[in-house]
Amino acid sequence: MLGEVVTVTVAVSDAGVKVGDTDRATDIVLVLRPRDSEAEGSRGLRLVEDMAVRWGYEWGGGQAITWFEPVLR
Repeated sequence: MLGEVVTVTVAVSDAGVKVGDTDRATDIVLVLRPRDSEAEGSRGLRLVEDMAVRWGYEWGGGQAITWFEPVLR
């Protein structure tokens, strides 16, 4: 949504890198759509899936946190 605050964090440690974004929680379940889908939604998740070793999302305290650990080359 326009005007909504989103916080992006990057944590670096000996174990690797973890990137996350936090925004207002919704009750929408994140779903990867088929690659050939013309749907407008879920394109960002497809990019994350392509770039990540693993990823996930969590809800709590009125916030939604989506995170991923990128493939490091």
